[in-house]
Amino acid sequence: MKSLIAAAFASALALSATATFAESKSDVDVDGARQTQSGSRNQQQMDVGNAKSSTFTGAKTKVHARDLNQTQSGTNNRQKMEIGNAEAGTFAGAESDVKAEHINQRQNGGSNNTQTMRIGNAKGGTFQGAKTKVVAKNVSQTQSGNNNNQGMNLGNAE
Repeated sequence: MKSLIAAAFASALALSATATFAESKSDVDVDGARQTQSGSRNQQQMDVGNAKSSTFTGAKTKVHARDLNQTQSGTNNRQKMEIGNAEAGTFAGAESDVKAEHINQRQNGGSNNTQTMRIGNAKGGTFQGAKTKVVAKNVSQTQSGNNNNQGMNLGNAE
């Protein structure tokens, strides 16, 4: 029984060792990206320069993003945009340094639409960590219709 437990522990340790033990990095420069949809029950997701890592820390990111657009028309649509978010945690880590200009989400003529935008959020946790520095210019979310939902998080150290 002891050898079975020891073998299981060794396997789990080997698996976690190959799975992480830190780093994640990202240094991105994007000048122009666009997503457009019409109709109903559509989803758009744009992830630009996000770093995550953990199982013992890591992450980082530095992003310059310009002219990123998501546009939808119709009902029951979802848009999600995540730019330069670092996460890490469990023994610290994270960071972020983002410059974002002309970042837009638009949803026209419909109901039950959702928009979420997260730019330059660092998370950290379980023994501190996190950091962030964001310069955001001309960032917008626009919706028309009814029963719609918007959420925007910029530069939270969480």
